[in-house]
Amino acid sequence: MKSRREFTFVGISSSVLALVLGKVAQAESPAPEEAARVSALVRTALFVRDLDRASHFYRNVLGLRQIYGEGVLDSPAARQLLGLSESGSTRYRIVKAPGPNRGMVGLFELRDQQVPEATKNATRANYGEGCLVFYCEDLDVIVKAASQLKLPIVSAPVYLSIWEKNKGQREMTLRDPDGMLVNLIERSPEDPR
Repeated sequence: MKSRREFTFVGISSSVLALVLGKVAQAESPAPEEAARVSALVRTALFVRDLDRASHFYRNVLGLRQIYGEGVLDSPAARQLLGLSESGSTRYRIVKAPGPNRGMVGLFELRDQQVPEATKNATRANYGEGCLVFYCEDLDVIVKAASQLKLPIVSAPVYLSIWEKNKGQREMTLRDPDGMLVNLIERSPEDPR
């Protein structure tokens, strides 16, 4: 009998491997019930150079077409929460898929701010970096749209098989217009798995 779980990885990038191993580790060691002090992820906030360009990617390439909210954040509280100076303003747009208000992507364009660039290697995952993971119905449509926008593709679609009996699923990883890592899994967004 084998004492450890065996995995089969076919053509997988290190960023996807790290995400998969993290999910497997979570599944094997559940946290105590009393530790759950937060809700499911409501949204992620991304700081972007160009709100319209970023919005085009998330709405027209990935299909998060609904707008939950948009406008200008110029209140002192908003500046404080974002760690920004008192000058300048922030345009924002929060996009989402149809359905419950979970898994939204907030896009924040910092205007008239001295914001440093994050240093990272665009061809792989980096410490301290996040990765957005989405289901999509057809990776080939995403590859075509990303190529037209000249976005970096970290890993073209490959089949990822985690368990021996699993035939695997197609996944890919790319970078959004501001360099955020995005992992896409070819599966119906309505699939409850």
